[in-house]
Amino acid sequence: MKRYLKTQIARWWVVSLIAGITAISSLAFSSAPVWATACNIGIAFDASGGSASCDMSILAQVSSGAYTFSNDSSATIPDSPFTLVGTPILADFHFTSIVRDHLGNASGGQILASSSGLHNGAVTLPLSLTSLISRSCTNGACPLVVSFTSLSPVTTTPTPFITIGNHSAILDGDYTFETGGQFTIPAGSPSGIYSGVVTLTLTNGF
Repeated sequence: MKRYLKTQIARWWVVSLIAGITAISSLAFSSAPVWATACNIGIAFDASGGSASCDMSILAQVSSGAYTFSNDSSATIPDSPFTLVGTPILADFHFTSIVRDHLGNASGGQILASSSGLHNGAVTLPLSLTSLISRSCTNGACPLVVSFTSLSPVTTTPTPFITIGNHSAILDGDYTFETGGQFTIPAGSPSGIYSGVVTLTLTNGF
């Protein structure tokens, strides 16, 4: 009799355990999200019972755009020609640069300058880039994060003077910069044409 009762109790315990597991499993499955089936033009979903659902995927690719640089062909020198008066003459010049950055990333960029100065025979007048007169950004979501570094003088080693961006925001716009510079004509300088070039280079990233 005792053995019979133990057997019955054991059977009851096993049945109860299985029922509990089944109930928990049913609860777990019933609370799981039900996802719609992927849509397919070759599969008709039966909505006669009230509704039918399917998931349609959508994928759009955005490609990077242009990264370009343009600049005045020659700098503007407001007071040229200069007349020698026996004292040093401080001459100003300025030029405009345009950077179109539509790469859609936060790399930013820099404009570098190099020059051997203005030359007239054996005489050389060093050039300096002294100020960022104006800056603007249009045609996009373009945070105007710009820094300027004066170059006094500009040397033959390409050196950054304008930095665009700080790697914390995506750049996407057309940037316009007006840079101001100077050179000094010493007293007693020979008359004539003083000419030279400034090589400007745009880099992607810094």
